[in-house]
Amino acid sequence: MSAHMRLLLSMVIIYFSVVSTLDASWAYSFVVYNGNIYVITQEEVEEDQLKRKIGQVTSYTDREGTYRGNFSNTFPKGTQYYEINGVDVSEAIAVKTEKAVYIKAYYEGEYAGKDVLASVFSNNKASPWVLLSATVLIALILTSYKKRKKRKNL
Repeated sequence: MSAHMRLLLSMVIIYFSVVSTLDASWAYSFVVYNGNIYVITQEEVEEDQLKRKIGQVTSYTDREGTYRGNFSNTFPKGTQYYEINGVDVSEAIAVKTEKAVYIKAYYEGEYAGKDVLASVFSNNKASPWVLLSATVLIALILTSYKKRKKRKNL
């Protein structure tokens, strides 16, 4: 096996060992709405306190990372968000559970996942393949460069 192939194989092994250690669970349950993070509580909201539907979960993941859109680490895709009468959305929203119970989620702050570039290099499904492809491409370029250099020296 050539030195270049050993290097490439080593890089791939190191990459996948690092990626597997990045999987983690979230510190608390939350939803993201309009670029803001809301922490889930056990506090119920009566249906007559709801003003209007304001959004829904567009993606779910239980893997820690940075994601785009209205996502949740607790509720499945399609879970609905509601504005609460007399409560500004900068304070809290209501989330409809699978059991048709509305629970309050308090505003925690701006979510870092609003940055599109951050979401590309997060723990989503595409990022391992992006990094692996870049590694292979770099290895191929280096191999090609060294072969050309070797031919010129002959």
